[in-house]
Amino acid sequence: KSGKLVNVYLNDKVISAILESLYWLPHVDNAILRAIANTPRIIFALGNLIICIHVAAAWAAYLLSALFLMYDRLPDDAFELAPSIINAASRLIMNGPEENVDGCLLLINNMTAMGGDVIANHVANHWDLMNELKRSMTLQRCNQLRMRRIASIFHHLSRCDAVASILISSSLPQLLAEVQKECRTIDGRQESPLHVGLAVLALANLSPVTGNNCIQDRACLRLVVKFLKYAKDGKSYHGIFFRVPDILRALRFLCSKEENIQGMIEAGILDIIQQLLRTVFAQGAGTSERRRVPLHIDVKA
Repeated sequence: KSGKLVNVYLNDKVISAILESLYWLPHVDNAILRAIANTPRIIFALGNLIICIHVAAAWAAYLLSALFLMYDRLPDDAFELAPSIINAASRLIMNGPEENVDGCLLLINNMTAMGGDVIANHVANHWDLMNELKRSMTLQRCNQLRMRRIASIFHHLSRCDAVASILISSSLPQLLAEVQKECRTIDGRQESPLHVGLAVLALANLSPVTGNNCIQDRACLRLVVKFLKYAKDGKSYHGIFFRVPDILRALRFLCSKEENIQGMIEAGILDIIQQLLRTVFAQGAGTSERRRVPLHIDVKA
């Protein structure tokens, strides 16, 4: 309750067990997670376990990632500790055991999703971390879940104009262009995996600076349109909540090419836009009792 998790009376195994229990309990009752989030200095306590590369760092990262979802904005403690947390998480991703890698990727993703330009600058300017993330964006080095989290981090970064030049100078657009080519055949039709759709969003957001016209294939466009549909309905797509404005921003850049427009029409975007407009107009007129369009849902993978 005091938030003092690092205590001389608790050995490492006990601390790890406590954090693991706290992480899994909210899956039963989300109110528990809100109670943990309201514990004074809990962010500071968990953050320091990561910074110290404690044996419980993985569970601290997982729990901290979940706690961030309970706040409207990233807490002040998180901003204060951000440089140290990102540096420690980078070390764990590059050198730590598997559980540390997954937990820290999720943590950096959620911090980048909610931290705006401040956190984006910290992440984009951490060259060791960025290089490791880019190296991991190959099928040989990374499983699908990690590909999804890394692509999601790049998507969050691409929405921050302040770091666009950094991302471009690091050759990220070229990497994303290669990633977007990955497709699978499902029921006789080419489909793009989730991480490819996230890479397409990031590439589209960077296109005004790179000059790349973002000509995408039909499989990529179908997936991006599907993101918009799930965002409109306020539903998660494989654990990710998308914000309507974020998807519309990327689609606006994709619309610079007629081929993309045709592909999105074939994917059913006109019906989705029509539903969005109807709901927005109804809300403005005060005549709708339907659920409001979720315009403020942050993306968390």
